Amino acid sequence: MDLTPLRNLINLQILDLQGNKISDISPLSNLVHITRLNLSANKMNSLKSLSGMKLLTEFRAVKNQITDLSPLSTIKMRKYLCFSFQLQTTALLTSLRQNKFLNQTQYQTKYSEEDETKGS
Repeated sequence: MDLTPLRNLINLQILDLQGNKISDISPLSNLVHITRLNLSANKMNSLKSLSGMKLLTEFRAVKNQITDLSPLSTIKMRKYLCFSFQLQTTALLTSLRQNKFLNQTQYQTKYSEEDETKGS
């Protein structure tokens, strides 16, 4: 699904794109007023385009191919983060402590906790 037509909806606050076989979410990078975003059941492998969504409070990305949460590290999500992907490291999860609800469905990591403490 091509998201280009959404790129000019800059005042959009809630967006549900669940189950649309989306792989490229770069057109969403202009939507800086989004507070609730559902991108579950798509084919995404990167969240890079979401890094500017500072108002995001609820985010769902269940059933995607994402391995890196670092683009979310600057977002102070206060309510809800739901994901199920194979992360390369769990280090970012510690920065998400302010979330009231963190759902790690089918959570797996490629590195052990020991590997992470070596990097600190």
